[in-house]
Amino acid sequence: MDARRGYGLTRSWLQCLEMARPMDLDVTIIFEDDARLFERDSSLSFCNAAARKTEFWNRLPDDTFLVFLGGHTWKYADGGGESGEGSSGQGGYKETSSSYGTYGFALPRKSFDEILGTIRNDTDHGFVDEKGVIHTNFLSPERSWYLKAKVFGKKIYAASPLTVWHEGGFSVSLFLKGAARHSNSQQHAPEHVEE
Repeated sequence: MDARRGYGLTRSWLQCLEMARPMDLDVTIIFEDDARLFERDSSLSFCNAAARKTEFWNRLPDDTFLVFLGGHTWKYADGGGESGEGSSGQGGYKETSSSYGTYGFALPRKSFDEILGTIRNDTDHGFVDEKGVIHTNFLSPERSWYLKAKVFGKKIYAASPLTVWHEGGFSVSLFLKGAARHSNSQQHAPEHVEE
């Protein structure tokens, strides 16, 4: 296991996307294993394949690079920011300008190979930030995706309202960092850390 922040999750996404590639889906959906649907009509209709196609995928803007379905620390292109449930509305999308901590995302077929390539490159070589600095001690996939979307003249959106949420809880990477700090002492157990 890699204790560097972001590597475990990013490698999991890479494995999921590599398995999905031969399926050639119109839209590929990735959720964290503990993501939960909000209890509202727009989220619950997401479980119905026909409704998901008509209420979500057929409404994707043409310039969509990727759609976040849930997460925290949002900044929207219109200057707004929110965390948690997201704004009101049904089956809509809001352009995002930055975000951190996705719980689920969907990528249309037309962006699949670019996202897959970006994740492969980041896990193999580290990610390049907005200033051109290469980071190998942690990964920030969302930052890479925003940069790649700009290169392709595309946008990243968030479902509005957000579809999934995530209960605060345990972070394996932070747990491992705590374990490394306390490896010489059995008296201090690593603590669970809120993400």
